[in-house]
Amino acid sequence: MSGRVLLPTGRLAQVPYRVALIDRNVYSAEELCCTLAQCASFLDDRIRDEDLLTWLDTELGLRDLARQLRPFLKQKGALAEFAGVILLYTGYHTQAQIDGILRAIRESRGMEPFERKVAEARFSAGSGRIGQAQEQLDAVLEGLPTPEKELRARIWKEKGVLYADIFRFENAAVCFGKAWKLVRNPQYGRFYLTCLQLTVSPEELAQFLAQNRDLKGLEEHVRADLAEAERMFELGPAGRRLKKLDRALREGKLKNYDRLLAEQVRELKDEYRQSRAGIE
Repeated sequence: MSGRVLLPTGRLAQVPYRVALIDRNVYSAEELCCTLAQCASFLDDRIRDEDLLTWLDTELGLRDLARQLRPFLKQKGALAEFAGVILLYTGYHTQAQIDGILRAIRESRGMEPFERKVAEARFSAGSGRIGQAQEQLDAVLEGLPTPEKELRARIWKEKGVLYADIFRFENAAVCFGKAWKLVRNPQYGRFYLTCLQLTVSPEELAQFLAQNRDLKGLEEHVRADLAEAERMFELGPAGRRLKKLDRALREGKLKNYDRLLAEQVRELKDEYRQSRAGIE
């Protein structure tokens, strides 16, 4: 948005509008536009809501916008058109960005229901709501027919990735293991074996591989993956911060250690606040 002067559209709401799709409160037309952009890949007709029009009118004072939207409430297949009116009226995004958002909304209409649910779960996870994302994926699993192995394996892989992202590698291993047993996809096997490498003793792992020869061939790949991940971490900002902390502690520079530790805690708090921005 650099180089553009943005003026707010309407007033700030005293009472927010609850976007049911992602359980988010919005207080302005601009926040509504951000939400439309973030949810474009899985937006559904819940946004075409009479309550939204009332809120735009009474809370934001955007009666003309509410009037323009009304014809699209009951019009079948007009979701992108409905969103487009809001985006164009508010002017928060550039025309190119609006075109991209509307294209994503139209393309999402052809997605299978399970794909939309997976996209919704990814959004929840990206917003820090890991538990909700797992519940959404569980609901997808429950809705899939038992013989459907490919899709079921993909959902178990998604669940494993969510657990791995928060360092719950034992839970992740269970999920990747289920995906691997359903479909012998090498990626699932590598993810499975990686989590086992991180959670069981070398003796247990050796015994496991002796009983699961089909995973044995992936062992070298996993070792290479872990070595590369360790190298990238050490070269990255987090690795450099840990090295500074370790050096200060070994050299007995406790004041410097406390300062570095306080900085790291502050950065983590800032990252958490940013991840929760706009979520209530």
